[in-house]
Amino acid sequence: MCDEKEVFNKKASDWIINKISLIYKIPSDHIDVDKNLSDYGLDSINAIAITGELEELFEIELPSALLWNCNTISKIAEYISAQKLDKN
Repeated sequence: MCDEKEVFNKKASDWIINKISLIYKIPSDHIDVDKNLSDYGLDSINAIAITGELEELFEIELPSALLWNCNTISKIAEYISAQKLDKN
């Protein structure tokens, strides 16, 4: 089960890093998974859009305020992993 959690964490983290990199034109290797997403310029419109895309990608329901409540990539990935594994 630990391996499955790590897989979900990595998939979520990588996807969010790439999304933030694309939206805000920040090189992906400059994105810190433990830095507050608002430091990269995350706004509410993009937060809601990203949450919706994560819901589709992982086939789970997520709170609309997820990116504000879990404000780092690592926290978001942990939350998604927990939700996904609880669903299975």
